[in-house]
Amino acid sequence: MPRSAALSILVGNYMLECNEPDRDLGSNWLQHRRDEAHTRRLVAKLEHLGRTVVIDPTA
Repeated sequence: MPRSAALSILVGNYMLECNEPDRDLGSNWLQHRRDEAHTRRLVAKLEHLGRTVVIDPTA
């Protein structure tokens, strides 16, 4: 069984067992996740160099 099919079955089973509705994550969800991960990596690098990092999100 292809990995994507197995994952779909697993997610579907979870949603049925937990009575969890399907919800749309939005068109920019993946890009948002990538941006957050990139920010975390950059912060970790700066902290490794001995810097203190404060994130001040803009609008």
